[in-house]
Amino acid sequence: MSNLEDVPPSPPDGGSPSRPGAVALYPARLEIAYPDRLNRVTTAFRLVLVVPIVIVSSVLTAEGTQSVQTSGGAWATTTSAGITGGLSMATLLLILFRRRYPRWWFDFALELTRFTARVGAYVALLTEGTHRRLGALVYEPALVGASAIDKSFLLAMTRDNGPSKMADIQDRLGVDVNYASQYRLRLIAAELIESTNHGYVDFALPYLREYLRDEAAAEM
Repeated sequence: MSNLEDVPPSPPDGGSPSRPGAVALYPARLEIAYPDRLNRVTTAFRLVLVVPIVIVSSVLTAEGTQSVQTSGGAWATTTSAGITGGLSMATLLLILFRRRYPRWWFDFALELTRFTARVGAYVALLTEGTHRRLGALVYEPALVGASAIDKSFLLAMTRDNGPSKMADIQDRLGVDVNYASQYRLRLIAAELIESTNHGYVDFALPYLREYLRDEAAAEM
């Protein structure tokens, strides 16, 4: 798994570190553990699986340029910045006029850099677990309001590699159809699952199945 950490910068004069025996470090470093093996299925379909994560990254970082021809025949070009570009400009103004570097922007920029580095490492076949980081950004907040029974319902769904049959979920939970249907409706309303066909449900969030499987394995 990739690990991008902020570390104390080296002395500005390029000299020796202030701590005895310490090694001079870059302000940031990237560490990726060598994966002895990669999953053949996720590797084969990696460019497809990465699409949801790339969409999230693009919403935060993308910029756009548009050229239009005016009625007089001249071309006009407009450039628009993404969310990150707008926040960067606001931060720049704060630094210039108030000489303050907002802590919230530093924390946001740090986490965004870590996220984009993991996406790049995943696409470059350096790591397998981008969905774990996505879990901290997306799944954990989405599951905050889920009850213990809601999570049991979701865990019962993780035993399937595709849409889950409601009858199978009932058997796994040991409940009747009415009881299971109530929690099915709750989870659909919370946009955690969706109805794919009559009697079948599936996860509404990409990689939520894999995230829950990893969390269940970690708790064993």
